[in-house]
Amino acid sequence: MRLFKLSILYVMLFGVLGIISSAAEALHPLAPPDRSSPRATLKTFLDSMNRAVEAVKRGHRDEAMGLIEPAIGCLSLEKEAPYLSHVVGFSAALCLKEVIDRIEIPADEDIPDEKMIQTQKISSWTIPYTEITIAAVKGGSSTERFLFTSDTVRNAEAFYYKVEKLPYRPGTGGGALYKQLVSTAGVIIPKGIIDRLPHWARTEM
Repeated sequence: MRLFKLSILYVMLFGVLGIISSAAEALHPLAPPDRSSPRATLKTFLDSMNRAVEAVKRGHRDEAMGLIEPAIGCLSLEKEAPYLSHVVGFSAALCLKEVIDRIEIPADEDIPDEKMIQTQKISSWTIPYTEITIAAVKGGSSTERFLFTSDTVRNAEAFYYKVEKLPYRPGTGGGALYKQLVSTAGVIIPKGIIDRLPHWARTEM
């Protein structure tokens, strides 16, 4: 898929994924992102992506790569090969941000929060009229987290192509700079890197 190839190009241009700049450090830099409910996960994802996009616009590329980490942490990547999971997550995050900024999202009070999932025994939530789902998973310490499901991650690019002609909703941040990435697609990506991608990720759209 083109966007998965572009994600590698993005990494090659911007530096190694996982660089955490001092600007991205919070008061508690080791605290995990809030993924305690579908509402918290969606907020964490969007806040992280918006900060990363703004950093890129300012020319702070290394800072952006650190700022996008919480968004990638909102995705279920357990089914991906370890050496590809970050690239897959990076690409899916770009696509999902592009999609979410174009479609109707319920008001915060209509998205399950931590109290609602406890009282109503909610284990997953899907954005209405989509297949974008956030579901509960157990962490290594048995702590429940809500993540965008593996199916959502795998279908993120397909979702993007279905909505790419829709305008961005006002106040959303306007996507994830996908058009800029497309404009760099003529740069050659080393064949050895592409060969390491699974077949479904190498298929041209």
